[in-house]
Amino acid sequence: MEIVTGKAGVPHVSSADDGRRIAGEVGTGSYVLQTGGKLAPSLVDANTVRIATGDMIVQGRHIGVTSPEDVKVASGSQGKKRMDYICVHYTRDVSGSSPTLVETVEWKVLQGTPGSGAAAPSVPKGSILDGDADVTVPICSVTFDGLTTGQPKLLIPKLTPLADLGDSVSPSYLGGGNVGLLGCTVKADCWIVATCILIVRFSYVSGSMSSSDACELSSGAALVLPERLRPKSNILTMAFTSERFGKSVGAVVEPSGAVKLYFSTRSEIYGYGFENCACCIPLAI
Repeated sequence: MEIVTGKAGVPHVSSADDGRRIAGEVGTGSYVLQTGGKLAPSLVDANTVRIATGDMIVQGRHIGVTSPEDVKVASGSQGKKRMDYICVHYTRDVSGSSPTLVETVEWKVLQGTPGSGAAAPSVPKGSILDGDADVTVPICSVTFDGLTTGQPKLLIPKLTPLADLGDSVSPSYLGGGNVGLLGCTVKADCWIVATCILIVRFSYVSGSMSSSDACELSSGAALVLPERLRPKSNILTMAFTSERFGKSVGAVVEPSGAVKLYFSTRSEIYGYGFENCACCIPLAI
């Protein structure tokens, strides 16, 4: 056992220590950080791919590109297709009896084999986290169709900052409105959480229920969801169920985006108001 973030009296914190911590926090793969130009690749000419500025985490190692860098690729072949990988090539000096253990990174192109299809090139096995001294990690790809070079594409995902991740799970109010249901006026307010969970809160406004063995939807929609949140089919979720009176209250979200209130009862109900309640609806968009 070793204390890493603590004073030991001698230099003892290594890049491997930092690498394991970073990998444990963000993941053991490779990711683009939301800085600079986010390493966006672009085609300068048929033989040059330009990598924009930015930062990435590659198997626990933080690698920065402070100014755009050009990577050369070989020309395509007439009548054939090919795919190349532009990679980060990591090395650690372990040569000789007194290795320096110095770590370096550089761009390296893995060239695919020309053929009738653009097959991905094989990538040598290796892992920085496992202690390998020579590791190649694909960052983006570029395809060739004959002599035409295609637009390069990033192969590693962009890492969502913690600030944005926190915002994505915070409830965002969408709106609401009053609807009529069996003689009552009820207000429904809607929030969206984590991009696809709809929260509907029902609040009694006025009126008295009058129902006998009914199953009814509200006379109108409390809210019409934006198109991006609309489900492919009706979704019904219960918010309140009473076995004693045989009644259920819930919400229905229609493919049109309309959010409506739902009420069902197996017995006569007269003179009652409407219970304040809420439900969560997974939209599965």
